[in-house]
Amino acid sequence: MRMKAILLPVAVFALASASLCAQQPRLGMKLELMSIRTRSGAPVPVRLRLEYNEPTYLEGDLELRVYDALEYPDEDDRIATIHREGIVLAGADYETILLLPPLTTSDMRNWAVRAWFRPVNGDRIELSSVPEIREPAEPFDLLLTSSLERCFLMCSVGEQLPAAQIDPERDYLEGRLLLESLGEDWNRTVHHCAQWAVREFSEDPITHCAFDVILLQSGVLRKMTDGQLQGLRTWVLAGGSLCICQRQAVSPRELQFLRDLLRDGLEQDTDLLLDDEGKLLVGDPNQTGIFMARRELGRVVLLAAEQDYREQLADADVSASVVRFLWKVRQDYQLAAAGGESQRALLRDVRRFFSDAEIDENGIRVVDAFNGRSLVRSGQLGLSFQLINGNYYLNMDQLPTVRQLRQHWQLLWPRESELLRTAERDLLPRDIRMVPISVIALIMLGYVLAVGPLDYLVLGRLRCRRYTWFVFPIVTALFTAITVLVAQSYLSSEDTGGELVITDLGENSQLLRQTRLQTLFYGGGTTVTGDYRRSLLVQAGNASSIDDFTSQRMTTPSLVVRDQPLIYRGNPPQSFSADQSVRQWSPVTLRSLTFSPAAVQLPPIPWDDTALALTAAGRTRLRELLLNASMTEPGEYLGFVDWKGERIWLTRGTEDSLWASSLIEAIPAGIDSQIGASAIIAQFSPQGGATLEDLSMVDPSAPSECVLVVARVLRQSAHVFRRKYSLGAELQGMGNAAGAAAPESDGGDE
Repeated sequence: MRMKAILLPVAVFALASASLCAQQPRLGMKLELMSIRTRSGAPVPVRLRLEYNEPTYLEGDLELRVYDALEYPDEDDRIATIHREGIVLAGADYETILLLPPLTTSDMRNWAVRAWFRPVNGDRIELSSVPEIREPAEPFDLLLTSSLERCFLMCSVGEQLPAAQIDPERDYLEGRLLLESLGEDWNRTVHHCAQWAVREFSEDPITHCAFDVILLQSGVLRKMTDGQLQGLRTWVLAGGSLCICQRQAVSPRELQFLRDLLRDGLEQDTDLLLDDEGKLLVGDPNQTGIFMARRELGRVVLLAAEQDYREQLADADVSASVVRFLWKVRQDYQLAAAGGESQRALLRDVRRFFSDAEIDENGIRVVDAFNGRSLVRSGQLGLSFQLINGNYYLNMDQLPTVRQLRQHWQLLWPRESELLRTAERDLLPRDIRMVPISVIALIMLGYVLAVGPLDYLVLGRLRCRRYTWFVFPIVTALFTAITVLVAQSYLSSEDTGGELVITDLGENSQLLRQTRLQTLFYGGGTTVTGDYRRSLLVQAGNASSIDDFTSQRMTTPSLVVRDQPLIYRGNPPQSFSADQSVRQWSPVTLRSLTFSPAAVQLPPIPWDDTALALTAAGRTRLRELLLNASMTEPGEYLGFVDWKGERIWLTRGTEDSLWASSLIEAIPAGIDSQIGASAIIAQFSPQGGATLEDLSMVDPSAPSECVLVVARVLRQSAHVFRRKYSLGAELQGMGNAAGAAAPESDGGDE
């Protein structure tokens, strides 16, 4: 009895402990956007908070499944899975900022996110956006920008988040520097300013791809760490736009940072100095409080003195020039007249459809109004022309129709680059062949003979025609197997798809950014795993691309066929691995973006010699260098100079590199389009999205910018190197003189 009295409490305590251990720990989660709206085609920063108040440690991984859907996500709507590994909860809330990849979205304007926490020891815990509802758990809702609209996003960084009281200076700058301040009627366009505290601003430049423009409020510069300043510099060099308001004292560290970014904008006899109180001084008294400078692929604006820049920004022309510079508006884009629509404003609208339209005393004329393409286009738009003095002029009574047509060209949603379509074709394995019609006909003929005369005659001679019901399925199965084997022999490849790597260079051959397009193609279904560091990775160029997806989604959703979603593991975008499931004979193209890539072998040419790309003699020498490199190094070298939208080829390669010629020719140096946002914006800040909008380096309407492109073509890959040059007045003259005769004088290997 005494033994039972002792064992009974022990057993009860053990059962209670086991029951307590079997219960899942109480864990909650909150997931919210860091800004009200998100930039089009860009990564999405979100604030994640895991609420855990237990006295014990809890270690595990967080799994997020992202669905392009509303309230009821289906597995067919899943676009990504993210495993955030190595999370340790120590009796307190865990809070961090996640950067979701720039995934392709539909017109639903919504992501539904399902979340689980997987402890190291124990069953996974499903997390709900509504703690009271757990079976089934409510998904987390993220309201995003629709694929049918364009959202421009500026990040305003202050010393802290704005309190209840209004900061007049911050509000003034945020309203004055937005793109919408130009006064245009932006259709389906959202302009938003996200407000961040400097302590939350990341040191990793890849996270800045969430924004078009970054605005540093006064006093923020001194609060930034060295890592944050270096990250900003890297992002600007790679194509970002930065505006700095600095009316307070700065240290020598911040002064050096400003000098480095603005050195190309300061005059020869001008420098940034400090007075006795540490405030900025300008060496040239003629300079004002606004400095604008191009720095490699990016742009920087400094507002140095509060009184000076406020007085200047009050002038509409000065304010417009600053906004146009900061947002990289094309030089040939003309703002509408303030007092109503002039013929020049209407000409701008007509040129959205007829790029060769001109204006004279008789009105707006279209040079090739009645060639095939323009005739079809004019009929589709409902426009007609009248013949005056041998020229076709737009009927003036149709000008209201032109105004209405603005809604057509102002559809500013992101559009897929032609480079993607070319890459889908040219990066497939070259040993892939379609099954010839003759082989298919031979198999069909053999099958008809086997199940017809052969079956009838042979079984008849053997007096076994009753076995036809057994022989027929056997013969059918045999010919089916033969057909599959023949198809595999033609369609399967010893290699997977190729890759296109585009590396952009700066002065002193500094590596600024790198875009990699990789096509995965296999004769059988498989899963491919890759490791990435400080990169954005997305699927690109598949059936769910924005152009095709949106049109199909609005008509017949069942026709949309998506590739299997990517699975991210680790700590994206800093350091992670990605799993991509590839179906048999179904190519998948991945796009990755990296800043300051490492271990890149550059072509052996003097990249900093501007005249080498601009003069006829320099291009002749450059052509000789590329031909020599083709003979002494692996691969073949192709190259051209892109200036004002015209391409001057240096070398075109031989038959071995012919497969890459169209691919390299499709690589954009500048966006030369008259439709959508490309008719307004010359260059987009880096975003890493699937549309490749951010590949542009120059403004094709600016005569002072040109690009040298050199490509090294190997067996299954093409490595492209690009260098932007900003020309002085004397070099522009050299380029004008050389450019006219360039195609004939330089030639190239056809």
